[in-house]
Amino acid sequence: MPTLFNSKEVKKLFGANSRSETNISELFFTPKYVYKIKKPVDLGFADFTKPEERFRLTKAEYIINKKFSPKIYIDLVAIREHKGRLTLTNKGRILEYAIKMKKLSQKGWLALLLKNKDVSEKLTIKIADMIAKAHSKFPPQKGDSKYGNPKAIKKNWEETLSLLENDALGITLTNLEFQRLRRLSILYLKRLMPLFMKRVKENKIQRIHGDLHSENIFVGNKIPYITDAILPIPEWEFGDIAIDIGAITMDFDAYNQRKLSDTLLAEYTKRTKDSSLKEAILFYKIYWAAIRLWVSSAAIKQGKREARKKANRYKKILFDYLNRS
Repeated sequence: MPTLFNSKEVKKLFGANSRSETNISELFFTPKYVYKIKKPVDLGFADFTKPEERFRLTKAEYIINKKFSPKIYIDLVAIREHKGRLTLTNKGRILEYAIKMKKLSQKGWLALLLKNKDVSEKLTIKIADMIAKAHSKFPPQKGDSKYGNPKAIKKNWEETLSLLENDALGITLTNLEFQRLRRLSILYLKRLMPLFMKRVKENKIQRIHGDLHSENIFVGNKIPYITDAILPIPEWEFGDIAIDIGAITMDFDAYNQRKLSDTLLAEYTKRTKDSSLKEAILFYKIYWAAIRLWVSSAAIKQGKREARKKANRYKKILFDYLNRS
């Protein structure tokens, strides 16, 4: 479903020369900026059909991403209707909000750099430093700890298995593979329960990025930038900081950059003095490999053939991890 507007009108309004869309948003590209507008869709976990909820989530998304990358997230722009025409002035009724971002070159996309084996140890250390500094902006608050307790982690993992059963079984996973995944991961999860409680006591539960894979990191002028933090839904936006580190190190592993993955983990640990992170990281790598396998499998079901290569990559790394658990 498109936005409430005619896309041609919006392109003209922003002076955009191209557009693209995701399941949630429409993106309008100018030579210098990108404008992102939420589509009026109901995804079940988030309902964007009501204007007030769309406005709330868009504002919340802008605020959190501004903290992660203040130089990339420029402004929250109101689109108004005045005398029957769309306008960016302060006149008229607000119809929608758009997030205005600095346009980043696709050449600096970390996923592409990893694929091309064009990530250095120096850049990896910069990424670790960037993530540590970003996490320091969100010190743990009272009430955050409930998102890191064993019951919450178990619930999240069971939901992930359910997603895989619905969208990967028979597409990228055989029934035998899925049952093995379920059995081994649940046994491993049980063994880790004391560690999860230890992490809660160490105050490692806080506001996180929540989707920190290589497709959400860009490099410009040798400086890494984080984009697209998870939607501001409490069950996703709060959790163990190991969730973020597991996501990005898993992606390094998936692109056969395990030495750099170890460097990233070591450098982040050194900066944050997180002594138990290394014990927790394998579970969160399993979690993220499963999530990325699910995303790729769902894309295959939608007819996106190019997703097969990604699915194979994440399936391989997932079972490699399980064998080490």
